[in-house]
Amino acid sequence: RKIPKRIANGNKGTFGKVLIVAGSKGMCGAAYLCAEGAFAAGAGMVKILTDEENRIPLQTLLPEAMFADDSSGEDTWSDAARWCDVIVIGPGLGQSEKSTQKTESFLSFAQRMGKPVILDADGLNLLAMHPQWKEFLGGNVVLTPHIGEMSRLCGRSIGEIQETIAQTAVDYAKETGTVCVQKDACTVVTD
Repeated sequence: RKIPKRIANGNKGTFGKVLIVAGSKGMCGAAYLCAEGAFAAGAGMVKILTDEENRIPLQTLLPEAMFADDSSGEDTWSDAARWCDVIVIGPGLGQSEKSTQKTESFLSFAQRMGKPVILDADGLNLLAMHPQWKEFLGGNVVLTPHIGEMSRLCGRSIGEIQETIAQTAVDYAKETGTVCVQKDACTVVTD
């Protein structure tokens, strides 16, 4: 019921704009798969913010996606955050200093602008390394950890999490105020 019906006279701008902060130098596969998934789910416009080196492969594989060079800095990043309706952060992003700066900036932008965020993959790994970023989390954020990522996020062993997978997801969602999509053989979704 929360997914709006597609209006007959709509266009690509009507059906949602997704900004994907993903991929690092030479690592465009995850960014591509994420963008392809956004289009498959019905997004009207998708922009991938990534390393310039990834431009040709991404525009060859997915010419309908827009491309933004991530080396442009925070002013360009802020413009990109204002442009979109939702921000995806993390697939193939890596854990470099630049990736850390981008993740923190986009989490901060999203919080100030009230934009929904999906935090995945290296975005989660960076969150685990920077627990002070929890201040940017809340009801507009969806976290998508697999068991290893959840282990890093909550500081518990993989075995402990597997024994209490549903409760771990519930507890982490309560602690952060987010929606937690705990992935394993069975996926637990909780808020």
